[in-house]
Amino acid sequence: MSVDIVIGGHYGSEGKGSVVSWMAQQKKYDLAIRTGGPNAGHTFISGKAGDANRVTYKMRQVPCSWAFQDTDLYIPSAGLIDPEVLVKEMHWLMDGGYKGTLHINSRAAVIVEDAKRAESTIASGTTGEGIGATRAAKCMRQVALFKDFTESLSSKLLEPFQDGITEQSQIDSELKMEHVLKDGRNQILVETTQGFGLSLNGKQYPNVTSTDLDTYHLLGDAEIPPGVHDINVWLVIRTFPIRISGKSGFLFNETTWENLRSRHGNHIPDEFTTVTQKMRRVGEFDHSLTKDAIRRCGPKHIVLTFFDYVFPDFKQTGWTKEMLHYLGHLEAMIDAQISYVGIGVGEIEKVPPAN
Repeated sequence: MSVDIVIGGHYGSEGKGSVVSWMAQQKKYDLAIRTGGPNAGHTFISGKAGDANRVTYKMRQVPCSWAFQDTDLYIPSAGLIDPEVLVKEMHWLMDGGYKGTLHINSRAAVIVEDAKRAESTIASGTTGEGIGATRAAKCMRQVALFKDFTESLSSKLLEPFQDGITEQSQIDSELKMEHVLKDGRNQILVETTQGFGLSLNGKQYPNVTSTDLDTYHLLGDAEIPPGVHDINVWLVIRTFPIRISGKSGFLFNETTWENLRSRHGNHIPDEFTTVTQKMRRVGEFDHSLTKDAIRRCGPKHIVLTFFDYVFPDFKQTGWTKEMLHYLGHLEAMIDAQISYVGIGVGEIEKVPPAN
């Protein structure tokens, strides 16, 4: 019946994993899809608040919803697979008690070490995980596909999961996914990586990623057919957008973590990227970029994350006039309504209706 697609509205690291994990606790999905590759980590905490055995995960390959329901998971043909990352996360699923099935399209591309080395020459900002080089190799018809990898000696990495990744099961999986994706009765969750501001053909070129990150391109990557499902876009934006360290491109009114702490409190940490573990650059809220993302992505819901950076006492006070005034100011800047705010990992609050 519907597709919920979660898209980053800035430069990535908007908290999409947190939003996805929350969504998976609010609604039952028939299928969860993750697009992109392992150059971006999505953080979530398993279990409910107060549970003694909660675990923090930083997923780079597999959809975040697995810890909250046994929905089937899917990495589509446009996905990029780092075998070591994939195996690590498959072990997490097994150890975490996941009972569903992880399907991987046999035509997804496999990232090799040469691709990672090739990206060391890119001067415009990269995590160096071989994503762009692998996409380029696929365009040149020179990439190894997942089906080739599972047939090679390298597939020994996947021996613990042999029953689930034989060539025949891949074929069965693709037929099943084709049925699920075309069936208008199903509820599908699409978790995307990075953020709209990094779109290859966007305004930030050459400080961009290797694909476009708007709704139409991302639905295509997820193999979602047109005209079958209702599409609900969840656009995730940050109070203070970030970019990766180094010469990663324009950042509106760039500031420092120390400056943010001097204004809002010592609860704000230095942030580091999941993949490279380098300190992120940080800037003030970018209304122009956000308006572009809204125009191109057409969100039904906008989620403002890291709201607790500005209002750390939210859990104690609940909604205050000051908070609503702050939101009203941002909404006037972007000419759109903010539906939810994030006040911690996996903690999302609905914005009350205006009086």
